[in-house]
Amino acid sequence: MSSQGVSLPDNTPTWLRKLIVPGMVGLMAGIVLQFFKLFDARPEQAIELLKSWGPGSLLGTLALAVIAGLLSQLMDVARDGVAAQRLMADSMGRIADKDDRQIQEIQTLSSFTAQESRGTRQQLGEVAVELRRNSEYVRQLVDKLSERELGKDEQAKGASA
Repeated sequence: MSSQGVSLPDNTPTWLRKLIVPGMVGLMAGIVLQFFKLFDARPEQAIELLKSWGPGSLLGTLALAVIAGLLSQLMDVARDGVAAQRLMADSMGRIADKDDRQIQEIQTLSSFTAQESRGTRQQLGEVAVELRRNSEYVRQLVDKLSERELGKDEQAKGASA
């Protein structure tokens, strides 16, 4: 079975499969680090070692140095991306909290408006009842006044006749 380009027996434990590639990268990084230490301490011997390995090793070392630089830049970009995602998540959380508060305020105002509307409707009902009562009273007064005026007119006609 193949695990990221490495051929392994089928009975290889999963935990070991997960450690092979990082282990190889770590081993290569250790070799490169030791080579750079050798190059700093004894440059002549490091150059002789590279010559003895051939041009492929020199190209491989340069490639590793370039890859290490690119990986460093990639890690910086990833770190910046994670920081930006955290900021965005915090902002989204604050927006959600604000929306929740606004929804709660709208619910409170709606409840208050509904209560006030019921109270206003009840008061309007009471005013309508009172208005009907007063209208009836005014109608009765108008009828009495009309009857009196008619009675006076009849008396005036009877006295003049």
